[in-house]
Amino acid sequence: MTALAAAPARSSLRPSTRPPASDLLVTGVALAIGLAMVATIAFDAGAAVAVVVALGVAVLAPQVGLATLAFLAPLKEPLVVPSPGFNFMLVAAILLGCLYRLPIDRPRLRLSLVHAAFGAFVLYAGLQQLPQMIAGYPGAEDHVGYLFFQLSAVLGAVVAAAYLLPGRSPYPVVAAAVAGAVVASGLAIATYADVKLPPIVNLSVITTLSSARASGPFENPNYMAMFAATALVASVGLWPVWRSRLARTALVATMVVLATGIALSQSRGGILACLAGLGVLAIARNRWLGVTLILLGVLSAVVLYPAFTEWRLTNLRGEASGAGYVSMAASDDGRLSAALAGPAIFLSSPIFGVGLGQYGVNAVTIGGLTAEFNSHNWYSNVLAEQGLVGATLWIALIAGLISALRAIADTPWRRLGYAVLASVLIACMFTEAPRSFQNVTLTTLVLTAVLVADWRRRGATDPRAPAPEAAGRLAAAGSA
Repeated sequence: MTALAAAPARSSLRPSTRPPASDLLVTGVALAIGLAMVATIAFDAGAAVAVVVALGVAVLAPQVGLATLAFLAPLKEPLVVPSPGFNFMLVAAILLGCLYRLPIDRPRLRLSLVHAAFGAFVLYAGLQQLPQMIAGYPGAEDHVGYLFFQLSAVLGAVVAAAYLLPGRSPYPVVAAAVAGAVVASGLAIATYADVKLPPIVNLSVITTLSSARASGPFENPNYMAMFAATALVASVGLWPVWRSRLARTALVATMVVLATGIALSQSRGGILACLAGLGVLAIARNRWLGVTLILLGVLSAVVLYPAFTEWRLTNLRGEASGAGYVSMAASDDGRLSAALAGPAIFLSSPIFGVGLGQYGVNAVTIGGLTAEFNSHNWYSNVLAEQGLVGATLWIALIAGLISALRAIADTPWRRLGYAVLASVLIACMFTEAPRSFQNVTLTTLVLTAVLVADWRRRGATDPRAPAPEAAGRLAAAGSA
């Protein structure tokens, strides 16, 4: 704080909007590697070379690797990398690079409540699936291994970001994440438009809903919408932070692409998640303005919902007939029944849960459903699969995040953190997103950056913001 007070008022209140050369270098290299990877997948040639380059750079320059990961996370993985997949290997390469840098960086490790709770949650889920792992994930149990490696990759990304970002600029990672979101949403728009060019097809995960609802590189349009919602909220939250004309022009274009992707996904949960995050940003800016916007949003939703439903049914069935409305109601009832099966499954094993990936089969044998279903609700999923142990760890994680955010001064990036957190918490009511690396990497990287990174390197406009060292101490104290 002393150094900040001694600095000239002009530099503290109106810092340069030009990004440092180091930021541009890291961002440029990461985007070049990421775009090369996208091109090899799109044209089905040279993916193995791109994988080797990406992993090698991640070991030698972990910061570049982290930005590359942020860009590639929402996109389709190269198929040349066997299970557990490219994203898992890229996270491992970044962590290996961090390990090699320990003698140089000499970090002071701090175990926060956030890290401890999330680490314990992943460890507990790992112990739950240990019998299947020892047996080699036989038969249909391979999905359990997939889920565990997804959770492990998310934890690894959080650890890498928590090691690399303290006291450093978050902008390469955040900019790369936003760029990756634009590419993912653009692909989703292309699938809605039914573009069948080979590059689009190769980069997309084609489903039966590929042209009826925007999905792109995601297996389900609801997951695409959830991801795009958090990305849009993050982009709006970056507006007061990125002050240059070029950056704000890019943000406007980003918001348009992401909003279009959310609309074309026709996902009600994704729209609600987006509105929740934007509402938090509005309230943080001006409480009465925020409340007014929320009320207007609710009123607009009531007025526009019939037209939205008709549009969705027309896309799915060719017309908004009575049979279509019946089918949509049956689908909603099925999702609700799947979520409500959670308490019944929980009561069968309330302390330790039924185990990672066991929701579907237990929904049939215990919940009374006639077919295997996903929970479509992360909270119900955790309660059933991890029991009170997992639910307690998850509550501790959320409490730790809120406490750490509260410990930061009232800055644009703290508001960004609150908004992204609110968006993903609402999205978890309609998806099981936290166990998907593709869905939550942007969220976890942004939240980690908000808590530990040095956002004042450029674009900060709030003179009340503490110096980076003070902000780091506050975040550590709030999450201890």
